[in-house]
Amino acid sequence: MKKIYVVLVALTVLVTPYAEAKTCYASNCNFIDTNWGFENSTPGQYWGYDSGVTFPTETTCYLNNHVANLDNGEAIWRFPFIDGTFSTFKLTFKAFLPGDSGNFYDELKVTVRNRDTGASETMYLHGNSYDSNCNYNEFYLSNNYSNANISVTFESGGFSLHPWQIDDVGFFAYY
Repeated sequence: MKKIYVVLVALTVLVTPYAEAKTCYASNCNFIDTNWGFENSTPGQYWGYDSGVTFPTETTCYLNNHVANLDNGEAIWRFPFIDGTFSTFKLTFKAFLPGDSGNFYDELKVTVRNRDTGASETMYLHGNSYDSNCNYNEFYLSNNYSNANISVTFESGGFSLHPWQIDDVGFFAYY
């Protein structure tokens, strides 16, 4: 009986990352955050993050969801593998800037990198042009990420006065 238990635990540990890896629909696959944002027993479980990053419950936009809270200079990242050939790629996420005072230096830097080729794309949000609404941000990507190891990184600017809160990240690949 003990051997069966050990085998079941080992299989669970091996299969869990793959179960989290992607969800496919009719014409696309989502390779990130198929667990409803940071809502699981251990928020941030599938992400790498700096030691100061916290996962508080946000109530203004996210209806009591956990979010990744990035203070000045902190980052979170994820390394999905895109296992297929696709024609179009899009990164979506929700971002909230509590205490937004219209400060340009409240910067969120978002980088997508093909770790196999080194090609990357970087997008920015700034406090002076961000209205702190609760809608999704969508970035259509120019590079090809088919059959590639990639990294997706969110980083709060080094001069940010307010923390950025991130939730519901999706990396969509379309056939």
